Amino acid sequence: MEATSKTEPQSKSIDYLHPVKYVLKPVFLVTDMIDRVFQGIFGYLSRIGVFSFGEWNRSWFKRKIIEVWKRGCDTTADRKGYSEERHLIAYNALIKMGGIQKDVYSKDGTKLNTMMFSYERMKQTIEGFGGEIVSTLPITIQDRSKKGSKESTIGATQVRTEEAEEFADVILFNENQNRCNKTLWNELCKDGLNHLGLEKIKLTRNGQLVEGYVIKHWDSENPNRPKEGQCIIRCCSPTESYPMAKRDIARHVLGLRADLFAWDHPGTWRSEGLATEGGYYAAAETIVDMAHHEYGYDIKDMWSCGFCLGAAVAIHLKKKYHKEGINLFVQNAFNSMRQTFKQQDWPANKLAIYGLPEVESHDPLTRALVEQDRFDSLGKLENLEGQYGTSIFIHTSTDQTIDPNSCADLVTAGYFCSEKVHSFMFEPERKDKNGHSLDVLKSNGLPEERRVWDTCVDWIAQKNNVALPTVTVGAVG
Repeated sequence: MEATSKTEPQSKSIDYLHPVKYVLKPVFLVTDMIDRVFQGIFGYLSRIGVFSFGEWNRSWFKRKIIEVWKRGCDTTADRKGYSEERHLIAYNALIKMGGIQKDVYSKDGTKLNTMMFSYERMKQTIEGFGGEIVSTLPITIQDRSKKGSKESTIGATQVRTEEAEEFADVILFNENQNRCNKTLWNELCKDGLNHLGLEKIKLTRNGQLVEGYVIKHWDSENPNRPKEGQCIIRCCSPTESYPMAKRDIARHVLGLRADLFAWDHPGTWRSEGLATEGGYYAAAETIVDMAHHEYGYDIKDMWSCGFCLGAAVAIHLKKKYHKEGINLFVQNAFNSMRQTFKQQDWPANKLAIYGLPEVESHDPLTRALVEQDRFDSLGKLENLEGQYGTSIFIHTSTDQTIDPNSCADLVTAGYFCSEKVHSFMFEPERKDKNGHSLDVLKSNGLPEERRVWDTCVDWIAQKNNVALPTVTVGAVG
């Protein structure tokens, strides 16, 4: 018997039955192409706005766009005022003070320019050039003259402890060491200390007038100091290279007696590669792993620090090393890049969002190594489980660059994922100016200008105290 087989009748192609689709298919194709073109154009501009210094040297055209655009994050560093010469002076000043430069390869193979700072090495450098660090020196203030907005000079006298108005950690020339050479000391001041933004002091000591630098003011002879040997992971903002942050680096290393790792993000100054979200994350993770595995720092003793977009990178590290207990210390952090774009001038507030996907890395290796979320800092914190480490959030009330809800959003989310949360809202005198780029952590200047920094040092010192989850909120104007 001959076998027979039955086959089901094949349904006719749906395209036969829907000629409208044939008509609209070219329209959809053209629309998709237009969408890709416009996303590429606006993504190009969005990248320049997000990674301004990382894009600065890539072309003449990009430099002109950055110079024209005077709103948002680019107000933190006017690129017309950028000088390669000043940049090198700052870089050499950090080397002079004991910074160790090292080229490191990121997880995705990008070569990064990094520098490591150790408090002990800085101290040895100062002593090697004839200086000394004097801790909690009892002084009485005689005069304080402010020069501009960045520096003040103190006239003070060393007194007995019971007569002191305050105590200060200071750097002075050591007259008692026979091996000291005043020429070497002057060299260190000229090429190193003068570039760190430290508060200068004219001190009457043992009947003689000596000049030096104030590291930190204290109210007590035995202050509650932060634990020594902590490690600062400093995530730069996109408008700077780490030598531009020399004031901030000196503040953290000398004021906290901590060690610090700094690096330039991919595409910035001497670091290679392309500035992207994934590239920034991969570089930051590489530095943490290096500090932990090669230098032996406990992640519980690390502080992930950053400003603006640098804060977003720091929050990424908080997510990555959350259960290992990494600590967070951020200033003017935004809740998400999307909300930050909405804060910009029209039409950027509409068009930049359209190009937001282009801030991500499209490199397959980078995409496989790190998670990208278009800088959604709030989403990261909200998805963390368990309470580990200490988180400090500093914001400026007149910040017009980021979403006004950022501070409340991040502090609330931080409370649920941190053992301790501290928050500070700074109230500047000028209410009509964008306060996003204000250096509210000044370790020098008049007492009211030091208050935020002094408060943060107290919070960092509290990290090792055993306590239940707490929230501290302050405001200073």
